[in-house]
Amino acid sequence: MYTRAITLPLKTAKVDAAIGVFEKTIAPMFQQKKGFQGGYLVGDRNNGKAVSITVWDTEANASALDSSGFYKEWVGMLDEYLSSPAIREQDEVYLRF
Repeated sequence: MYTRAITLPLKTAKVDAAIGVFEKTIAPMFQQKKGFQGGYLVGDRNNGKAVSITVWDTEANASALDSSGFYKEWVGMLDEYLSSPAIREQDEVYLRF
Protein backbone atom coordinates (compact mmCIF):
# COMPACT_ATOMS: atom_id res chain seq x y z
CA MET A 1 0.00 0.00 0.00
CA TYR A 2 1.22 3.52 -0.82
CA THR A 3 0.19 7.02 0.10
CA ARG A 4 0.53 10.31 -1.70
CA ALA A 5 0.54 13.46 0.39
CA ILE A 6 0.18 16.73 -1.46
CA THR A 7 0.64 19.87 0.62
CA LEU A 8 -1.59 22.62 -0.72
CA PRO A 9 -0.74 26.07 0.66
CA LEU A 10 -4.11 27.80 0.27
CA LYS A 11 -4.93 31.48 0.46
CA THR A 12 -6.70 31.77 3.82
CA ALA A 13 -9.62 33.70 2.34
CA LYS A 14 -10.18 30.91 -0.19
CA VAL A 15 -9.99 27.79 1.98
CA ASP A 16 -13.73 27.06 1.91
CA ALA A 17 -13.94 27.62 -1.84
CA ALA A 18 -11.01 25.26 -2.42
CA ILE A 19 -12.62 22.60 -0.20
CA GLY A 20 -15.77 22.91 -2.30
CA VAL A 21 -13.86 22.36 -5.56
CA PHE A 22 -12.10 19.38 -4.03
CA GLU A 23 -15.33 17.84 -2.74
CA LYS A 24 -17.45 18.38 -5.85
CA THR A 25 -14.93 17.90 -8.64
CA ILE A 26 -11.54 16.50 -7.60
CA ALA A 27 -12.57 13.79 -5.09
CA PRO A 28 -14.91 12.09 -7.61
CA MET A 29 -12.07 12.08 -10.14
CA PHE A 30 -9.81 10.27 -7.65
CA GLN A 31 -12.53 7.71 -6.97
CA GLN A 32 -12.43 6.66 -10.63
CA LYS A 33 -8.68 5.95 -10.66
CA LYS A 34 -7.36 2.40 -10.68
CA GLY A 35 -6.09 1.27 -7.28
CA PHE A 36 -7.56 4.17 -5.29
CA GLN A 37 -8.30 3.01 -1.73
CA GLY A 38 -9.45 6.24 -0.09
CA GLY A 39 -8.40 9.74 0.76
CA TYR A 40 -8.51 12.68 3.13
CA LEU A 41 -8.26 16.41 2.81
CA VAL A 42 -6.93 17.78 6.10
CA GLY A 43 -5.61 21.13 7.16
CA ASP A 44 -5.65 24.26 9.25
CA ARG A 45 -8.08 27.00 8.20
CA ASN A 46 -6.17 29.59 10.25
CA ASN A 47 -3.02 29.42 8.12
CA GLY A 48 -4.42 27.97 4.88
CA LYS A 49 -2.46 24.74 5.04
CA ALA A 50 -4.22 21.79 3.40
CA VAL A 51 -2.91 18.30 2.72
CA SER A 52 -4.49 15.80 0.34
CA ILE A 53 -3.66 12.29 1.53
CA THR A 54 -4.63 9.45 -0.79
CA VAL A 55 -4.11 5.71 -0.34
CA TRP A 56 -3.27 3.38 -3.23
CA ASP A 57 -3.05 -0.39 -3.57
CA THR A 58 0.32 -0.41 -5.39
CA GLU A 59 3.24 1.87 -6.09
CA ALA A 60 2.54 1.58 -9.81
CA ASN A 61 -1.03 2.85 -9.44
CA ALA A 62 0.09 5.72 -7.21
CA SER A 63 2.87 6.68 -9.62
CA ALA A 64 0.57 6.49 -12.64
CA LEU A 65 -0.99 9.78 -11.53
CA ASP A 66 2.14 11.59 -12.67
CA SER A 67 2.67 9.86 -16.02
CA SER A 68 -1.02 10.19 -16.94
CA GLY A 69 -1.05 13.95 -16.28
CA PHE A 70 -3.74 13.57 -13.61
CA TYR A 71 -1.63 15.23 -10.91
CA LYS A 72 -1.14 18.38 -13.01
CA GLU A 73 -4.81 18.36 -13.98
CA TRP A 74 -6.28 18.31 -10.49
CA VAL A 75 -3.70 20.60 -8.90
CA GLY A 76 -4.30 23.01 -11.78
CA MET A 77 -7.96 23.18 -10.76
CA LEU A 78 -6.78 24.73 -7.48
CA ASP A 79 -4.32 27.25 -8.96
CA GLU A 80 -6.43 30.30 -8.11
CA TYR A 81 -6.67 29.15 -4.48
CA LEU A 82 -2.97 28.40 -3.91
CA SER A 83 -0.62 30.91 -2.30
CA SER A 84 2.45 28.94 -3.48
CA PRO A 85 3.11 25.72 -5.43
CA ALA A 86 1.88 22.35 -4.16
CA ILE A 87 4.45 19.93 -2.71
CA ARG A 88 4.15 16.25 -3.59
CA GLU A 89 5.33 13.18 -1.63
CA GLN A 90 4.77 9.47 -2.17
CA ASP A 91 5.56 6.87 0.46
CA GLU A 92 5.14 3.18 1.22
CA VAL A 93 2.82 2.30 4.09
CA TYR A 94 4.80 0.30 6.64
CA LEU A 95 2.02 -0.21 9.14
CA ARG A 96 -1.70 0.46 9.35
CA PHE A 97 -3.08 0.72 12.88
